[in-house]
Formats: sequence, structure tokens, C-alpha cells
Amino acid sequence: MNASSQAWPFVIVQTKILLAPDFLLGPRLSGRLLDAANPGPLSTEKARARTIELSGRQKATIYFRAVRIAGKDVGRDTEWIRDVGSRPMVMIEGVVLRGGHGEIDEGLLDLARTQVLPAVRDYVDHPATRPEVRASCPVGKQFVSEAEEPLIERPPVTVPTGAALRQEAADSRHGQSLRLTWRIAVGLGALGAAMGIIIWKILRAVIG
Repeated sequence: MNASSQAWPFVIVQTKILLAPDFLLGPRLSGRLLDAANPGPLSTEKARARTIELSGRQKATIYFRAVRIAGKDVGRDTEWIRDVGSRPMVMIEGVVLRGGHGEIDEGLLDLARTQVLPAVRDYVDHPATRPEVRASCPVGKQFVSEAEEPLIERPPVTVPTGAALRQEAADSRHGQSLRLTWRIAVGLGALGAAMGIIIWKILRAVIG
């Protein structure tokens, strides 16, 4: 998964989209969302993932579950919200992620509820044949695909200034002077040894 992945909430009640990301609000793409998020006749609260085609050959992954609408979630005293036939109303709540994704944390659906439940409550309070669809906002970055490089603490670098800088310069000049003196001494020692050899050879020649 990409580290920058974000999840846009959506919710569907009675085959009506109440909340969805703005890039799925067109008639064609909203229809694809309705088709893909259909839990089927044997719906359970188990979350599932499906892929839908966006425009320009792009893909999106939807992660959703079908759950009954609890009265406490929409400000009602009843246990469950029921339709005109007294059947418990079901909402399909989910998130949309751009691209393809494998396993998705179900905690995303809980994060999405801050946007899902207000939309559902408005619909329960004011049911409409064609309710106004809200555009959802991403719930934030949720994934890290690569291990983040650990931060390595490095010792602070001290930059000498003022008196410390002058002292460092003086120490440097002193070191250079010592090295030059040593080189001269070594040179003189080598010269003295060569002169000694020459003088010894001259003496041998004279005595012989």
C-alpha cells in the first residue's frame, strides 16, 4: 500500500447514496459504487473489499459492511430504526481508497462514522426520494507500506567562533612549525652522516 493512501467515507441507505467522495458523485460512477457495494441477500456485518473502475482506467477499492441502524446512533430512543414495513433499516457504510489494496484495517470504518452517522440521521429525520448527497472528506493517512528509516542521533557539531577560533588557528600554526623543525633536523642529520663517510674515505686514501 502506498503511504499516502487516504480513505473517503461513503454510506448507502435504501439504495440511496447519502455520502460519497466527490470523485464518485457523477451518475455513471455513483452507479458503479451502488453495484459494487451491494452486500447481496445474505448480508452480514462482516466487512468486505471490492474494486471498481474509475475514469481514465484508474481503479478504486471500496471496503464496506452492511449494518442495522441503531436508534442511539441517530438520536432515537428505539433500539433499531425501522422502515414503513417495520423491518430494521440497514445502512451500507464503507470507505473508498484510490488504487488497489489488499487487507484493510476494519478500524477505518469506525473512523468514517464521524461523517457517516450525521448523513444517516438527516435521512432518517427527513426521508426523501432523492436525498442530497454529501461529499465526504478523507479520514487521513492510514497506511505505511515501507519501513520508515529510523532516526539516527548524531553528536552535535561545534563550530569554533571568536577566541576558540583564534586558539585553533594558533594551535594549527604551532603544529606546522614543529613539523618543519623536525624535517630540518632530519635533513641535517642525513647531511652530517654523508660528510662523515666522505671524510673517512679521504683519510683512508691518505694513510694508505
